[in-house]
Parts: sequence; C-alpha cells; structure tokens
Amino acid sequence: MKYDFDQVIDRSQNRAAKYDERKLKFGTDDVIPLWVADMDFCTAQPIIDACCKKAQEGIWGYTARPDSYFEAVKGWEKRRNGWEVDTALMSWSLGVVPTLSALVKIFTKEGAKVMIQTPVYSEFYDVVEAWGRQVVENRLVEKDGVWTIDMETFARQAKEVEMFLLCNPHNPLGIVWKPEELQKMAKICIEEDVLLVSDEIHSDLIFNGKKHTPTAALSKEIGEKVITCISATKTFNLAGLQASTTIFPDQEKKEALTASGGTWISAGTMPSAPWPWKRRTMKGKNGWSSSWPILPGISGSSGTIVSSTSRRSSRTSRTPPIWCGWTAGSWGWTMQSLGGS
Repeated sequence: MKYDFDQVIDRSQNRAAKYDERKLKFGTDDVIPLWVADMDFCTAQPIIDACCKKAQEGIWGYTARPDSYFEAVKGWEKRRNGWEVDTALMSWSLGVVPTLSALVKIFTKEGAKVMIQTPVYSEFYDVVEAWGRQVVENRLVEKDGVWTIDMETFARQAKEVEMFLLCNPHNPLGIVWKPEELQKMAKICIEEDVLLVSDEIHSDLIFNGKKHTPTAALSKEIGEKVITCISATKTFNLAGLQASTTIFPDQEKKEALTASGGTWISAGTMPSAPWPWKRRTMKGKNGWSSSWPILPGISGSSGTIVSSTSRRSSRTSRTPPIWCGWTAGSWGWTMQSLGGS
C-alpha cells in the first residue's frame, strides 16, 4: 500500500493538542508546534480499518487484553530486534510515562534519588519529583555535534541512586546507543544495585543503517535487572489511543506493579480506543514503519535541527525545545526557516 506523505491535512477540527494548546503553552499561536511527539500524517489504513470495525460493535466497555495482544508484541520484538520475550512477563499500561511514574513510586523509597540523563524530555523530571524523589542529572556531554556519556561521573552518581531512567534511544537528542555504551551503564547499575528502567518507545524510528539494541537483550545477567517500557504509539502515530507494554525481568516485579494498581497511574487520562490496532500494527512481517518511504528521506535533517535548536534554548536540560528533528524535517523546513544557520 502506498502512502501520500505530501498530503497536507487540516487538523484545526482534530482537537490536536500540539496545535490547540500553543497559546496556552507559548502565549501565541504563531509558533511551529514541535514540542510533542505527534505526526501530521494519517496512520496506516489497516489500523484505521481495525478501529472502525471495533467501533461498529457499538459497545465500548472495559476492555481485556487477549493473548494475541502480547503475542503481537513478542513477535514484533523478535522480528525487529532479535529479542526473545516471555509474554508472561508483560503487562499492559495506559502509557510509558504513567508506567515510569508507577515504577518510581513502587520501587524507590520516599526521598530516594533517581538518575536521568539530560537533556531529556521533561516528563523524566515530573515522574520522579511527583513522588517526592530527587532527580540526579547525569549530563550528556556534547563535543563537535556528538553527544557522549561521562562514564566516570555516571559511576560516581550511581552510588547514590536507587533507580536509573534510561531513554533508549534518546529523546530529544536522537542518540542510538551502542551496545558497549549500554553494557557499561548496565554493569555499573548491577554493581551498585540500581534498578534500570529502559524507556524504548522511540526504538522503531531509527535511520541511516543504525540498529536499536534493547537494553534487556544485552545479556542474561543484564536482562535480569532491567524493566523495559515500549509502545507502538510513536511508531504508528497513535498517541491518543493510550496504551503501552511493560516487560519485566521476573514475576515478582510484575506482580508488584499489578498489585499496586500502577498500570492505571496517570495524569487523569483513560483509554480512548480498543486493542485491535495493536494487533494489526504489529502482526505483519515487518509492519507499517518498515514500508515508510518517508523515514530515510527525512533523516538527514534530524541531528542538525535538534543540535541547533538545543543550543539556542535557555532551558535545554529541563525542557528540550522539540521532540525529534525528523518531525520538523517531515515538513521540509530548513534551518534558515527555523532561525538557524
């Protein structure tokens, strides 16, 4: 199936937060809305068809997740990343951010310290501070346009924290972490008894021949210490449907989340659509994202846009100015039109 990524879609009546909330967030409507992960393309037709079919049933009560939901996730991870996942260790949640919030609350003590790597999207601060925990910033280092980890500082900071929230790949810097970088961080966390939570929601949106490495897939030893948070919502532009999957290293941690009601901890949102879209997006041989001709075409502008706009923001470490550069590139904007050089 062919998709027209040049089609301009009017979202003025779409109740799109990225547009409707511009004045509330920025004081004016005259801004380019790059602050949230929301594409202006229609989703894939098979997803639209699945949701329409479910809607036609006419009953939208509380929805159970059948085995096929988790099998779809398992198959996707195997095909895309070579990662064998046990469906018995998966749980459903409203979203990755609500899950991160729940995990901080359940697995850290009041007043504990949680490490994040900045600049990072602002919800990483929110989910820590909301529960009375302290943020420890492991600042990524930029030199000549390349971002790296200060491992010496990371190792020192790991001694004082109970949890590390890893963004893999990194948002908004677009870093696809190398296996050796992930291994170094994971081994330090194991040595210091730090629970590693890996947010991998952006793992399908990777360009230029690079490959995503699931943190938990690095080794058996590392996999036993990592909780992974994933979702199809970024890949297929489905964020409004509110759903994600958490993959645990053991039943004890999974049951701790379930017993706490943690899968429902959120900012007051509820699921707005049933589960069939997940099965339809993930069941195919490669899935919609693999056939997207737009992805390679827009990748070239991503790093330049993120780097340039980040350097021009006075709040980069706290609130990155844009989600990912490819979002801007998808409309064909140039650095000059964004005020860059």
